[in-house]
Amino acid sequence: MSLEQQRPLIEQLKVLLVEEDFDHKFEQLTLGESSANRFLLKMELKRLNEPCQRRLDFREHYKCQPIKVGNLVHFIDKALVGAFNEQLHIFGGRYTVGVYESLTALDKNRLDSAHLEPSEEVDPSQLAQALVLGNYIQRQEVRMNFSIKAQAWQNPLQRMEVVTSDLSVNGARVRLSGHIKIDAAKPLFLRLTGIPKELKSSISELKLGVEYRIAGIEGEAQYQWLRLARVGGGQEYSEWLQQIIDNHKSKYKVDVNEVLLATSSFAYETQYLPRLQCLPLFGDNQGIQFGLSSRDNQDAYAYFDDLQKRSQLAKVLTKPRIDLAMRNPNTEHKLLYSFVYRANGRQSRYAATLAELNRSGLKQLFFSFGSQLASWRIWQLDATELGGKQALHDYCLPGEEQPLPLKTRETLNQLKYLLRLDDVTSEAGKLCYQAKRSEQDPNLLQQFRVDDSDDKPIKLLAVSWHDRRQEKRFALQTLVEVSQGSQSFMALSEDISASGIKLRFKDAPALDKTKPVALSYPKLQKLAGSNKLAKIPYQLLSQRSEGVIGHFKALHQYDKGQNLAFLAKLLTHNQDKLTSLNERPDGETELTEGLKNLFLQQLNSVPFFFHKRGHKAQADLVCRSLKHNRVLDWLQLGSSVSGRYHLQQLASEPELAQLLQGPLTKALSTEAMTAYELLIQIKVKPSGGYQCQLHPITGLSISEQQVLINKIQAKGRMMAIRVARGRVDAINFERIEAEMNYLTIHSVGKAKQLEKELRSTLAIGEILDISAEMLQRHSKD
Repeated sequence: MSLEQQRPLIEQLKVLLVEEDFDHKFEQLTLGESSANRFLLKMELKRLNEPCQRRLDFREHYKCQPIKVGNLVHFIDKALVGAFNEQLHIFGGRYTVGVYESLTALDKNRLDSAHLEPSEEVDPSQLAQALVLGNYIQRQEVRMNFSIKAQAWQNPLQRMEVVTSDLSVNGARVRLSGHIKIDAAKPLFLRLTGIPKELKSSISELKLGVEYRIAGIEGEAQYQWLRLARVGGGQEYSEWLQQIIDNHKSKYKVDVNEVLLATSSFAYETQYLPRLQCLPLFGDNQGIQFGLSSRDNQDAYAYFDDLQKRSQLAKVLTKPRIDLAMRNPNTEHKLLYSFVYRANGRQSRYAATLAELNRSGLKQLFFSFGSQLASWRIWQLDATELGGKQALHDYCLPGEEQPLPLKTRETLNQLKYLLRLDDVTSEAGKLCYQAKRSEQDPNLLQQFRVDDSDDKPIKLLAVSWHDRRQEKRFALQTLVEVSQGSQSFMALSEDISASGIKLRFKDAPALDKTKPVALSYPKLQKLAGSNKLAKIPYQLLSQRSEGVIGHFKALHQYDKGQNLAFLAKLLTHNQDKLTSLNERPDGETELTEGLKNLFLQQLNSVPFFFHKRGHKAQADLVCRSLKHNRVLDWLQLGSSVSGRYHLQQLASEPELAQLLQGPLTKALSTEAMTAYELLIQIKVKPSGGYQCQLHPITGLSISEQQVLINKIQAKGRMMAIRVARGRVDAINFERIEAEMNYLTIHSVGKAKQLEKELRSTLAIGEILDISAEMLQRHSKD
């Protein structure tokens, strides 16, 4: 029996620990237990009774009072003081592991309860949709919109009537009544009952049903939809399903919902990643190995360079600091303060976590001295343990799966952690730290000095402009003749690869996308000898810039003369003479993709997007990862719809709207994002639920900010956020060209709707929880 199952008995025994006849009472209360269970119980009680050196600090959420026990000072709010004293009494007035765990469990329970409580409901039309980043559903087959009646059950005695909305060989999506309770952890059996006569078969699966795994549940009040992955059924059943899909493609539509979702996700990633301000870092047992660099985080990386332009970031983020940030829930290990002191042509770097400053007794000195310098920085460190398996699947179109190379998979699997370093320095915060006073000698700060090193640097991979195409593309201008039917047009190539070509025409040609075109290379023919570089089959994928730019895909399957194969060899043999447009070291593109996915799957911030709605810019799309965070919890307060977020509260008042959108009116996408800070008061209403109030601190003095914080904490929970925003470039549709073509073929309406939505994207924002730093800057200790 596990310790969790024994928890009621442990709680009963814990109360008796300080009594003299504990051993006798222990024997009585555990008479029915085996000797092994008794041993485990005694070991657990011994662990709970051991002294604890981790202090309790609930100031991040509540107004607290200091309570000293032994050498430790704890900060506990009024609601938990009674529980704290009670636990101390249980352990004989001693602060033990049991006291710490009991109080932290109580705090977690009330926070979790707060997340579950509804607040004032908001009009669903005012709620922002959510898009998950970096989590592509790997669809390696075509799925059809195929509605058919079926029976489903988790208990054979309780069967329910369902209807499929789409069907594939290895999966299905079914609709059932919204009031039926489904256990997502258990398998579900599906038996197709409404099979048309022309599709009937005698295979056993149609009589007995087939086992599926529940991959997801989407719910509304009236109906819920289950996404199912097939587990059971034999080869004959697979062939029957495949035959249905092949024979009825003209009758039933291909389901494009997952391609649509993944294409949207990737398109917005291409907008978010260039504006990435944080430093995503990846490490193994040897230390930090990789970092993702973007257009907007170059200055943050450069901050850690020495005078010889060698990065000292790995010297700042030492293994002990990373281990403590990863394994200790206390926020004092996740705030890093630094400054660079320059004099006489030399520079010295200083860095310390809040935990280190608290232990040293030099916190006030570090703050007051360092914050006077222009190089003063405050960093928020988020550390996550990970395994490379999370990144092994990148998005691909059905039937075009390309597993990551073995070497890349091995590299990703060796990574042990992801670090995210955010610069949360602000002018308002800097003033608070400058107001702190210390009479100590600044030379005492030498213990926090970071000695420069020429160790192996962190390898930075440029995530903003990496190219998804794995084949080599070359810049090559040559004359190309394009013919279709009786029409013929001349063009110049701009870039070329073995599988495609980009052409520029003088005038937009009228070409039919549904029919192949023939391309001839008159100038390259001189290099081809007896091979004919003429009438080679291609397909027009898209036309841009009012039709004068055309993208064409080579049709290898129709190239009977193997002329495309010769063209590929010609490019390869002459690659030293050509300029490569996407050349990177072997495997680097795939490695960047894997690291990018790992980062996006572990977001602790909330990116969001503004779209043009009429004549206004509206923040109406939240991007998130599968990882949860407090900002998401806050945004969902007031939402009556699962998966929708109350983003509009950022602009609920004129002052807030001006803070959010004002700087965007004249901003350029090349300019740095700007940020502001808000305090959020989350108040419990007498009638139940929660009420949120947002308070800008722009323009408030230090004392006014402190008064506001005290007022918020006295009335409820407090949260502080940093909101950054900036303009974005227009979507580069070349990045998603293959996906848009797939959608156009199978659902032209959805393709046009997605293109319209993407073209309306104006700006990006990002919300980061800075509650711990806000409280520290105003702390008096």
